[in-house]
Amino acid sequence: MNESMNTMMDAIRIMLHRYKELEKKVGERYGLSGGEMAVLAFLINNPGKDTASDVCYGRMMKKGNVSFLVTSLEMKDLMGKRIDEKDKRIIHLYLKEEASAVSKELERMRNSFIDKVFSGFSIDEKEKLIDFFGAMKCNLEVLDGKR
Repeated sequence: MNESMNTMMDAIRIMLHRYKELEKKVGERYGLSGGEMAVLAFLINNPGKDTASDVCYGRMMKKGNVSFLVTSLEMKDLMGKRIDEKDKRIIHLYLKEEASAVSKELERMRNSFIDKVFSGFSIDEKEKLIDFFGAMKCNLEVLDGKR
């Protein structure tokens, strides 16, 4: 069982590393840093999770780093902020139209990457894997005190 778990952990580590490399290449084409790409990709891939706190938790980044990156993206006119109508303490981040080219390329890259990683998997196998990882995510959120 231990060897199987090592194989799984290695696969996850390699998959995340390769994905970050591809994300970085997209960023280089648009003059964006890896951190800026991490923030953009998080917002693109996680609709409804649009606060700096969401980015911090989702990308395991420090609050100060996210704040710096958001400011940088605002200065590049790719991102904006809007205050929540119900709770004025909450600030929502959003991508501006100027970010659409980066967004489209990131989405194409992500879809291509997923297709390659899961090549040869049946639909049933993919669905089971999604269920397993969903359960793992819930367990991790419990450990982090998020549930």
